[in-house]
Amino acid sequence: SDGLSGARCAVDEGGFPAFGRLRCHGDALACRTPLLPGAVVQEYSTPRLRTVISSGDEVYFLQGIEVDVHLVEADGTLAPQRRLRLRRAAHDIALLGDHLLAADGAGLSVYRASDGTFVSSVGTCGKVRRVFVAGSRAIMVGVREVIIVDLSRPPAPAVVVRWQMQPGADGRLAASAASGCGWFDGAIDRLCDATGVCGSFGRDVAAFDGSRLFLNMLGAVYVVDVRGATP
Repeated sequence: SDGLSGARCAVDEGGFPAFGRLRCHGDALACRTPLLPGAVVQEYSTPRLRTVISSGDEVYFLQGIEVDVHLVEADGTLAPQRRLRLRRAAHDIALLGDHLLAADGAGLSVYRASDGTFVSSVGTCGKVRRVFVAGSRAIMVGVREVIIVDLSRPPAPAVVVRWQMQPGADGRLAASAASGCGWFDGAIDRLCDATGVCGSFGRDVAAFDGSRLFLNMLGAVYVVDVRGATP
C-alpha cells in the first residue's frame, strides 16, 4: 500500500501482473488499471518564467518585460515565432481576440498580439496581479481592487465597474465603489503588497471560472458573482 496513492492491486496483462490502485466505484472498491506515464518531448530552460498561456497552436511565455511566442509543432516541440516587448514587466497575461492583455505594476496594458504594438491602457491604484477574460471584458484583480473593463474597442477601453474589496466585520466581503487613488489608498496598497497581509502573493491571489471570481484575502477565500456587473 501507499499512503499517498492508496492500496495496490494486481491487474493481469497477458499473464503478467500490473499493479493498479484500489478506487471507489459506486458503493464498492474496484481495481483501477495504472495509467501510462507521460513522455517528455523536449525540455526548455525558462528561469524568468512567470506564466504560460495558449491560443490555438501558439503558446505565450511571460518572462518579465518580454513575451515569447512559440508554435506547437505536430510532434509536440515548440518553434519560436516572435518576441513581444512590453512597456513594463508584467505579473500576468491573457488573450482577448487579437490582443494581448498584460497586468503590471501600473494597471492593464493592451497590445497587439501579432507584433506587440501598444494599443491602450487602464490605470489602477496599485499593481494588477491577475487578469481574466470574459467575453469582450477584462477582469483585473489588484491588491485590493477589482476592475471590470469593456474591451469591445481595444483602443478605447471603458471601465464598467471599479470595486474596492474589504473584508467586513461579519466575515463577508464588502465591495465599495472606488473612484480614485489618494495617498492613503496608495500607501495601504503598497503595505499590502509588501507584506502580503491583504492576500496571497503572485498568482495565488485569485481564480476565475467564467462567472465567479475567487479572491484570497486575509486568509479567506471569497466568491464574487460578476455576471451582473453593471456601471
